Amino acid sequence: MSPAVPPTWSTSREACSVWWHRANRRRIVSIGLIVGTILVGINQGTVLAAGHLSIVLGIRIVLDYLTPTIVASLGVLAGSRCN
Repeated sequence: MSPAVPPTWSTSREACSVWWHRANRRRIVSIGLIVGTILVGINQGTVLAAGHLSIVLGIRIVLDYLTPTIVASLGVLAGSRCN
C-alpha cells in the first residue's frame, strides 16, 4: 500500500479542495484551538479572571482564535501550491 499523496493546487477551486482535505482541516483546526487558547489566556486572561464580559471582549476572543486559524490555513496552502 502506497502512502497517500498530499493534495496540491494551482487554481482557487483546487485551493478550496486542499483546505477542505480532512488531514489539512484537522491540522488547521487543532492549531487554531491550541494557539487561540494560549492567545486568549495571554491577551484576555486578566479580564476573564476578573469576570468582566462584554461584546468587545467576545470579539477579541473570536479574533484570538481566528488569527492562528487563518495563519495555519495560509501555511497549508503555501506549502501545497503547484507552480
